[in-house]
Amino acid sequence: MLPSTPLLDHLTSTWTDLAAPTRIGIVGLGVFLGVQLWNMIPPKDSHHDEPPYLPYSIPWVGHTLAFARDSSRVFHTALQRFGLQPFTLKIAGQKHYVLTHPSDVQAVFKASRSLTFDGSTAQVLKLIYGMSDDPDISVEEMLHGGKHLADGTIMEDPHTWFRRELSGKALELMTERSVSEIHNNLDVEFDRLVESTKNAADGKEELGALLWARNLLSDAVTAACFGPTFLKRFPRTIDALWEMDDGTYKLMYGIPEMFAKEVYAAREELVEVLKTYLGDTEEGVQLRKGALPIVVGREEVMKLAGVSLDGRARGVLTILQAFHTNSAPTSFWFILYCVLTPGLLPRVLAEIAPAYSAPSAPGEQPICDVAYLTNQKACPLLHSVYTEVLRLVSSTVSVRVVDEDTPNIGGYTLYKGAKVFCPGRPLQTSEEFWGSEAKEFKAERFVTRPQDGTGLKMRPFGGGPTLCPGRHFAALEVKTFVAGALMRFNFEFPEGMPEMDVKTPCLGVMRSVGVCMAKISPRAEWTKLCASTAEEKIEC
Repeated sequence: MLPSTPLLDHLTSTWTDLAAPTRIGIVGLGVFLGVQLWNMIPPKDSHHDEPPYLPYSIPWVGHTLAFARDSSRVFHTALQRFGLQPFTLKIAGQKHYVLTHPSDVQAVFKASRSLTFDGSTAQVLKLIYGMSDDPDISVEEMLHGGKHLADGTIMEDPHTWFRRELSGKALELMTERSVSEIHNNLDVEFDRLVESTKNAADGKEELGALLWARNLLSDAVTAACFGPTFLKRFPRTIDALWEMDDGTYKLMYGIPEMFAKEVYAAREELVEVLKTYLGDTEEGVQLRKGALPIVVGREEVMKLAGVSLDGRARGVLTILQAFHTNSAPTSFWFILYCVLTPGLLPRVLAEIAPAYSAPSAPGEQPICDVAYLTNQKACPLLHSVYTEVLRLVSSTVSVRVVDEDTPNIGGYTLYKGAKVFCPGRPLQTSEEFWGSEAKEFKAERFVTRPQDGTGLKMRPFGGGPTLCPGRHFAALEVKTFVAGALMRFNFEFPEGMPEMDVKTPCLGVMRSVGVCMAKISPRAEWTKLCASTAEEKIEC
């Protein structure tokens, strides 16, 4: 208790005599001024030559809560304050440098020795997938390669492995299988809709559009890559995968399990599924029949290197998630923009129709020339719409770890121990690079300037030496599915274009706010094509 003095007694008396609203106002003003003063004081861990901090109020917590609540707003606030200049965020006590200007991002990609991708990937594997070091090999050793095996060979780094498995003959096999499964699923769905809408008053079926796309596409690619019996044995796999994906950002930011039980539970459910799939049991052997090397090939090498079954399952989970969680949402938005953009759908259908020819014999399905669909010169509008959709809906962030102090990045020094964020979407919607219509959908944006879809201002697949090796397969997968769906079905979206969920942190393609319902019906033109033969010509 403070000793009584005339001054203190006077202040106490004066404070007591003030009306309650006045006291509240004074306290509020004091808090406001305190916060402003705090924001003027540089954080203790700041350096004079590093990117300036976006002001925050709570030590250690920093921008964590704001970023988890609405990451897009945090970036927007920072861009208003700093423009495209580098800045710093404090997230869960860690320093994150954010760089958006193409020249700064290019400098980050070039400084691959000190700003490492493997360092960030090791953290991702541990945080998101729960991977831990094994007695014989650490997570970092798996990523850097160079682990000598019993037979004298060396374990490759994953970038080299995946680049090989996503090119040449390996890619051809994966493409052939996936295309076949996609067409098969679409044909089965077409026949189902014909039957289910026979007695419907309007001849249409209403369902959630994203879930519809997800089920058809994810089932097809999983069967093609993991083998035909995997989903039959574990039918909840895709549901669990999306439950995990919806909360992946919580794992990324290290939110404790007690506050994110659903996402942790979904992850561990998937790990147990994959442990059964990869196990040295008769069931495991049978489940892996028909699986592609991209799924099981590296897993065999990891096993020789001393990685436990649990660790290998978590490694394969990264592949399972990579195959699915962006392709279905991209296809969903792709269909929406084609259908809801005035005058666009007839033009897209006219462009892709030559890829489809009548079956060679009655009772067979129409034939699709996938090479035609994916040829940018043959289908420039389809390619442009695909690229424009990615520009607007992808929210990819390239992440690096600062392994050593790195000067001359955007005019600043990046200090060891911090993370580097290079978010793509702020640049992909910047008027400085895309003009006054930067946030609007323009179907032909990349018809006349296709080169704009491959530069540093477009990074839906990351960039630099770690540019996603699966980007070509992703484009083929999405174009095949969307073109096939538009040829077979009529789509109506009664509520129009849904709002993008820009608030929830996202590591890939954004979802919509709420469920987007669609009314779907079989296209009569496809029925005519199915009933024709190669000798007949049917307009689609």
